[in-house]
Amino acid sequence: MRRLAFVLMVALTPVVLAAVALGAYLNYGSIRQSYLDMVGARLETVARRIGSDAEAALSIGIPLAGQATMQRLLHREREADDILLSIDVTDMSGSILYSSDPERVGRIETTNADISEDRSVNIQNAFETSAGTVVVRASRKILDRELGTLADGIQRTALFAMLAALIGSFAAVLLGLRVLWTRVSRTAQTDDGAVVPRETVATFRMVDEAHRVIARQLAGDDGARRRG
Repeated sequence: MRRLAFVLMVALTPVVLAAVALGAYLNYGSIRQSYLDMVGARLETVARRIGSDAEAALSIGIPLAGQATMQRLLHREREADDILLSIDVTDMSGSILYSSDPERVGRIETTNADISEDRSVNIQNAFETSAGTVVVRASRKILDRELGTLADGIQRTALFAMLAALIGSFAAVLLGLRVLWTRVSRTAQTDDGAVVPRETVATFRMVDEAHRVIARQLAGDDGARRRG
């Protein structure tokens, strides 16, 4: 019985560990995607708010390049959220007119997924044509750090879950085998003197009775044939 318990525990261990690990991986993937979607929504909200202000100024005849308050607006929006790397407003050619990082002014807006997570919104003039673009960039370094913290938390939780699952599985195996051993070790004798598990005595008696009935029937048939 001990050998059987050991074999079952060895067989269950990789299954339990793999199941918990898979659950932790899927959980991390789901939370990671939800987090990135939430960050993307935040970036789009900021971009739309700035774009709306720029379009309001365009509607009263102030060209995009002449909106003097835009620089202060970008700086204020950037300071309100630490995850933001920069906020840029470009013209139709992609040249940066305003930026929360003054050193970026005059550059051509480029995207680098290794450095930032970007969201952009078009700025439309009164003729519903593009006058420029608002580009909001979140720091990939901060995002990776936040996701790393999340992964560490899930990993610790998964380790505790693995330990608890193994303990629960081993306890279930031991309890099941103990119940099985108790049932098997409770024996009784059949009418023929055979030692069998006590629960099966009634079944053996039914089988023995059936055999006796069949034997009597066969004996009666043989006697009838002899007399005939």
